[in-house]
Amino acid sequence: MKAMMAEGGMKPEKVSAIVGIEKKEDFSATTAALLAESKVLANAGQLNKAIEQLFALEKKCRLGNDIKSLKTVVTGMCQVCKDQNDWEKLCGTIATIAKRHQQHRNAITAMLELVRHRTWHRKYECILFRPLP
Repeated sequence: MKAMMAEGGMKPEKVSAIVGIEKKEDFSATTAALLAESKVLANAGQLNKAIEQLFALEKKCRLGNDIKSLKTVVTGMCQVCKDQNDWEKLCGTIATIAKRHQQHRNAITAMLELVRHRTWHRKYECILFRPLP
């Protein structure tokens, strides 16, 4: 690879993509601030705006390969919907996250583990899962 770079055949950015080394960004500070802001917005009756902001951050975390912040954001989205007792929005959010291209499986697992917890039992079933007995 170094020989190819020396000959001018490949740019350094391309080499890291070929080798599989991905640039990881850290969104932990942004995640903490935006989750707090989204809870305030949701309590003020603006749940849709709060979820939209979290979806934008989810995309940044997903594309930036920040799995820890990604898991925090997707579970935070579910928690905000649950706190507002908006079960339809919760089901829609789960479906959207699960269908996202290049979604990390750890994020989906963390989200579903949170939602399948026994204290989240509801009277009707969601699209993706059945409540525990």
